[in-house]
Amino acid sequence: MNPNAFFPVSEQKSTLQNDPPARQATERSGSLLEPRAARRRKWSKISRFAGRLCGLLALTAIVMGSAASASVLYVSETMTFNSRGTMEGTNYNSTGSRGVFFTTGSSGPYTINLIDTVFMTDTGVAAGDTFTFNLDVRNVSGGLPGTTLFATDTVTWHSTSAPATNLDVNLRQADLPNMSSYAFQSNTAYSLVLYGMEYLGSPNNKVAMMRNSTLGTASTVSYNDGFSNAGFFQNNFTYAGSHAISFGTVPEPSTLALIGFGALALCRRNVRRQHD
Repeated sequence: MNPNAFFPVSEQKSTLQNDPPARQATERSGSLLEPRAARRRKWSKISRFAGRLCGLLALTAIVMGSAASASVLYVSETMTFNSRGTMEGTNYNSTGSRGVFFTTGSSGPYTINLIDTVFMTDTGVAAGDTFTFNLDVRNVSGGLPGTTLFATDTVTWHSTSAPATNLDVNLRQADLPNMSSYAFQSNTAYSLVLYGMEYLGSPNNKVAMMRNSTLGTASTVSYNDGFSNAGFFQNNFTYAGSHAISFGTVPEPSTLALIGFGALALCRRNVRRQHD
């Protein structure tokens, strides 16, 4: 039985009109008229959760993409140094040239934008002194660097320590604009030549490349990506020892990493909006 049946219609309307607003909202449609503050709190929790999830997925993409873009050493040379050879000279086959032979793998073309070596400065060299040297990529002819020049760069190098000290030299794409843009073809023999070290000041100060004069040509060399047949030379003659030369590539950031950075930026923008 309807409890309001015994009351006049006018009294039924007045009863509803006199109810508190919160009670009227609950009786009408529940969540549709839920107080605005409560709705904002609920959606804020959902947005925070979505933001955390978005950030986690973005960071995962960045880590996985960066791992895929790790540097690769095609030829890696490790040795105990027992001597050094100076690098003066005006052309690639003059006194003072140092270098390495190698044959590429079958998955080319390859990019070389990473060269690591070790120099020792002369006793007259001070920290901060500036040098230049030349770096060629040539063919191989008769077991020596050939006359065909594929790429060449003039590298500016600054001594960073006291004289008569072994210094790690790490050249990257910015130091090697021409070499890093050259496409090394598959299954091809190349020679990498360093020479013409010049001190931009006094010509009496010199820099030498570290080496081991007693090691066999490939006794401390490891290879990746199918590279092989590394041998060494100096002054345009085959060298029985080993020079401190390693080289490879630093790939561009992968697509997955770029997507991750974009997603992370979008997540951060959405978080800022929530707090505005």
